[in-house]
Amino acid sequence: MARKEPWLAVNLSVLFSGIGHVYAGQRSVGLAFGVSQVLAIGFVVWSIFGADGNTVIGLALILPTLFIYVTNLFESYRSISGISILEAQGSLNQRKDVWFAIFLSQLLPGLGHLHLDRALVGAWLMGGTLLAIGLASKFPLFWMVPPILCAVACYHLYVSFASRRLDRQIMTVFLVALLVLRLGVAYLPLWTLQHIGQFKIPSESMVPTLQVGDRIFVAKVSNPMPQRGNLIVFHPVKGENAADSTIQRFFVKRVIGEPGQQIQIRGGKVYVNGQPLLETYIAEAPNYQWGPEIVPPDSYFVMGDNRNDSFDSHVWGFLPQEDIVGRAYKIYWPPRRIQPL
Repeated sequence: MARKEPWLAVNLSVLFSGIGHVYAGQRSVGLAFGVSQVLAIGFVVWSIFGADGNTVIGLALILPTLFIYVTNLFESYRSISGISILEAQGSLNQRKDVWFAIFLSQLLPGLGHLHLDRALVGAWLMGGTLLAIGLASKFPLFWMVPPILCAVACYHLYVSFASRRLDRQIMTVFLVALLVLRLGVAYLPLWTLQHIGQFKIPSESMVPTLQVGDRIFVAKVSNPMPQRGNLIVFHPVKGENAADSTIQRFFVKRVIGEPGQQIQIRGGKVYVNGQPLLETYIAEAPNYQWGPEIVPPDSYFVMGDNRNDSFDSHVWGFLPQEDIVGRAYKIYWPPRRIQPL
């Protein structure tokens, strides 16, 4: 039976908590670490981005989640060696272990080569990775380069410096999993930006529902079809003045009328198809008259909850569907204002 490598266990656990323990034969411990990590990450993500989650709790749980992950790395090493990583650092052989070099390359491609005295290759890998990270902010396709360089660096270390190839099958699985997971993690911020927007409320037009300074999450959609009562974020309709906009150029209003519905405002009430709306969310009743008019196809009638201090559809007309960014679904900051919308 091939001798199991402590740093290989650590490398496997870098991919996800518990995998190194499974490699070491401690399946129940690995399962416990893996389940704990999944639950912790899931609760953090739900708390921060979920409509009913508490952003403060989610942020506070990031450190415990990292603690589980780091503990998993230390314990995966101990599961094979019987000693801690810190105790092992005094060994010369340990410092030159190829699996340790691969671990360093997971942190930053090229570090492992520098550790094994391959300065030129290490410098190229580190420079390429850092350059790609810098370029990714302007050229999104570069987000793929660091994960690819990480896999290349780990593979090159293995084929060049591993004294034996008994773990070749594990290494193949490791490299494939490393590439897939790193690409997924690297793409996650881009996916989040594409699907979830963050906006700061600039005016009192949505008081009392939204206060000046509230920060909200917005679920972006490519083909928005909001319903009456939804709070939506949209780009200013062409030709509007800047009375209620910010440098980000967006408005936040409530959908009142959908395509084909008749809208009228009279006597301090809003009527949709002749029926008055029961609106418990407004600051005060509107003191103006409007309509009746039919909402055109692919358009919406939107109003601010602060009816008499809102630059909305009663001033500039109907909102084209194409100008809608998405639906506001949560106030995520400040802490005292966190709530679903």
